[in-house]
Amino acid sequence: MRNLVLVILLLTISVTLYPQDSSNTVAKKDDSTSEKDTKLGDDKSEFKNATSQPTAEDRILALKKFIDDFPESDMKIRAQEIIVSSRAEIADEKLRLGENEAGIELFKLAVKEAPEPVSEKVFSGLLAKFPLNLFWRGQRAAAFEVAKMVEDKVGENTNQLLGLTNFYLGVEDSSGAKRLAEKVLELDSDSADAYLKIGLAERISFDLEKSAEAYGKALELNPDSINAKNNLAQMKRALGQPDQAAALYREILEIDAANSVAQTGLALSLFDAGNRAEAEAEMAKSLEQNPKNLTLLVGAAYWYAAQGDGDEAVKHAQKALEIEPRYTWTYIALSRGYLQQGYPDAAERVLIVAKKYGNFPTLDYELASARMASGFFKEAAEDLRKSFTVENGVIKTKLGGRVEKEADSFIELLSLERRASIFQVTAADNNIDSKRLKHLLDLDQKIKSEDIEEAGIVSAANSFIDGDDKMKTHRQLFVANELLENNKALPAVLDITKDSVKGVDTALDIISPSAAVLADELYQSRKIAFTRGQTVVVPDIPRNTLSRIIRGRIEEISGWALFNQERPDEALVKLKTAISILPKDSAWWRSSNWRLGTVLESQNKSEDALNAYIEGYLEDEQNTAKKLVIENLYAKINGSLEGLDERLRNKESASNTATIFKAKPIEEETKPAETTENESGSVTGDENASTDLTKIRIPKAVPIARATPKPAATPEVVDPIKLKSDEIKANSITNEEIIKVSTAAAVTRSDTETTSKSASETILIPDSNITKLPEMADENTKKPNGKNIETNTEKPENEKPLFDPIVISVPKPETKDLTKTKSPDAAKTDTGKPKKIDSNGTNIEDISEAINAVKPVKIEDEPVKNSEENSLVDQGRPRIVGNDTAAVKPGEEKTEPEKCEIVFSQDTVSIINGGGSLGLLIAIEEGKGDPQTITAKSRSPKDVEAVHEPEIGALSGRAFFVIKSISGNKGVYTVTFKTPCGDKDLVVNVR
Repeated sequence: MRNLVLVILLLTISVTLYPQDSSNTVAKKDDSTSEKDTKLGDDKSEFKNATSQPTAEDRILALKKFIDDFPESDMKIRAQEIIVSSRAEIADEKLRLGENEAGIELFKLAVKEAPEPVSEKVFSGLLAKFPLNLFWRGQRAAAFEVAKMVEDKVGENTNQLLGLTNFYLGVEDSSGAKRLAEKVLELDSDSADAYLKIGLAERISFDLEKSAEAYGKALELNPDSINAKNNLAQMKRALGQPDQAAALYREILEIDAANSVAQTGLALSLFDAGNRAEAEAEMAKSLEQNPKNLTLLVGAAYWYAAQGDGDEAVKHAQKALEIEPRYTWTYIALSRGYLQQGYPDAAERVLIVAKKYGNFPTLDYELASARMASGFFKEAAEDLRKSFTVENGVIKTKLGGRVEKEADSFIELLSLERRASIFQVTAADNNIDSKRLKHLLDLDQKIKSEDIEEAGIVSAANSFIDGDDKMKTHRQLFVANELLENNKALPAVLDITKDSVKGVDTALDIISPSAAVLADELYQSRKIAFTRGQTVVVPDIPRNTLSRIIRGRIEEISGWALFNQERPDEALVKLKTAISILPKDSAWWRSSNWRLGTVLESQNKSEDALNAYIEGYLEDEQNTAKKLVIENLYAKINGSLEGLDERLRNKESASNTATIFKAKPIEEETKPAETTENESGSVTGDENASTDLTKIRIPKAVPIARATPKPAATPEVVDPIKLKSDEIKANSITNEEIIKVSTAAAVTRSDTETTSKSASETILIPDSNITKLPEMADENTKKPNGKNIETNTEKPENEKPLFDPIVISVPKPETKDLTKTKSPDAAKTDTGKPKKIDSNGTNIEDISEAINAVKPVKIEDEPVKNSEENSLVDQGRPRIVGNDTAAVKPGEEKTEPEKCEIVFSQDTVSIINGGGSLGLLIAIEEGKGDPQTITAKSRSPKDVEAVHEPEIGALSGRAFFVIKSISGNKGVYTVTFKTPCGDKDLVVNVR
């Protein structure tokens, strides 16, 4: 019994313990699972933890672990997308540090790791931007390689393939865009959007017929497409079918009467069809609804120019510039209007501004046209040489700098650029000038070639000279001088100069004879001025003086050609005749004397040769070679150099009594001042930047009464980057006085009492102490209205060289209120030509308008009111800076914004001149500001620009700017980036 009880007790304990052990085992298992779950957490919290990592590298590692731990998570795709974004961020950083290969490889890895199928968000926000980002950062080959990877990644997604065509279109790779669009058509033959892309690609490649065909196919597939109708109508205009274009525009307006593109197109189609009255009515209606219709104003301006209506062309082009001052075709239309009004100098100036915003063959041609009209043939040839060549009578170029084309004439060749851009069929040009420019280019090429026979050069020269117009003599002298300088076809030089004599009088009947006569001597100074962003305004010189210069040059060129043909005796006669005709001490007079000395020395007439050399030498030229010639010959005659310096000084002193056209060398300015506009609208100077198209004003010969002389007003310099019209007051002179502008030359003179380097500009002014020319003594001096006035024939006490041009640094006069303006048209006569006006008792002349590179502002010629303001002009305007102290109440302290650090992706940028570009990423110290608020200002906007691309920068949370060279100039420039919390300069090396 006792044993039985013991057995039962053991069984009871056993049963009781079993479930306890089982329970403990389960509990332990549950505890283990709970511990594991606690360690991993849920996928949402882990995803949040991974994406909150502080650096891109940490995020990538954390997100990759997340994908491994939660391979079935709904957030896996999102994690992969963030990895792609982080890869791009690191790639940008690598490029910033100059690790280009590493950066490129990371962009490629980002494309590879992008989840498939690629979402629209990842494609449009990331992958589609990679190629463009690389392209603008100078990695062009890598950009196209990555674009191909993206293309392969998206596979057969037609929408994304079409989206990728925007990269190719954006970089003007029409073949790449067309290939992708055709790939889409293979997948979907009814894709109207694909045909739209093809149409644009064909237009970029200047194949207008194929472009119209593609747009027509798009409209066929989608008859309700407004976009297809607009584009097809534009191509119809470009192909010379304005009636068909108008019909398409009217179809659009029946559906959408407010469609501005169709309204604009209809008006311009009516112009194209010759329905001027109806077109002008339609244009007025459209402009009433949208006064800032740039496309309509530019299209109308060019049409008026093409019809020979210069006044209307100028009127509409000026309105367009007030809306957008960066559109190159506005400047082209404006320049053509100026040419038709008879102002080639104004046409040239506006085209120089246009070159800041574009660089394509048409611009070079238009600039050459303006310069040829003024008589600057050498410069015109240089402009043509940049973009064109002539081979066997065929002109060749690369349209848009990309597409090789050729044609028999400039008009035919360049029509493609015009029709693809503004859809205008008729050129605002004429066949005579177009052919003459072709002959000029041909002549220029043949003169510089070593392989062309003399007969070919003579034929080209005669083709360029041919004609009975008033410019013929100027062309003859240019050709003769070029042949002589290059020692080509010398017998032809004598024939040309002999024939030129009969056209001297008519050569002075052109619009601006001074420019044509002085062209060769102004060549170097104009080149220097253009590199500084300046222009030289040529003065009016009396007719009889110009006549003497032309006749003297004919004799000089003939004499030197004879000497080079070993006919020294005949050369002596010609050169002595030239010296007797040319104005004494002019550049041509000195040149003839020097050549006379060369001839005399060759005949062993050393004493006579020395005298001629000394007459032809100007010490201010600092010509070491000429000085050595004189020293050697002097020592040969006298045995030493003793007395030579005194003789040269005496010669210089004697020649100063009646010198005209005497040249002085131009010293290079290291850092011309740039004017900027602060918030208050005041114009300020910057000592580290270059000026922007500052006009160099040389006053015309305008008579004033000598009986009551007044001190000459100090020339007032107005910066054209601030002002659309630049009216400059200058010294008035009598008809007895002549402006000396030979090599346009000058020395830099500083006046520490009145100037400041930080706010100065360079202008040309005549010397105020002048003497009259002997040949002018008998001329009647008249006012502009033709009435005789009293003159004073007494000589000044201290006779000095006539109008010795001196470049001086002059502080800008204070600008009281730049908003008090009047239209430049107000300073014109009813014919649209500038009129002479009287201001403050001094005769001045309006010059052609400077074009505002930022925002055109009309100005008013405001006379100086009192002597106090006169003194301000004399002393120069002190540098004006922004002053916001008025915003601070008395007793309050002005609070400055918290300073921040601005970080560039690279502290210096090196780009190629004439279009080279590079991307720059900019960040602001964390928490101190939004990078997208950063603004950029180039201190030399004519050479370098910085363009903000917010979409690209948003990719990495930074600001993205494209730094681009927009001129052919080389050097080191500065771009300032501004934020509310600080500024930072970027050094740009243009090579």
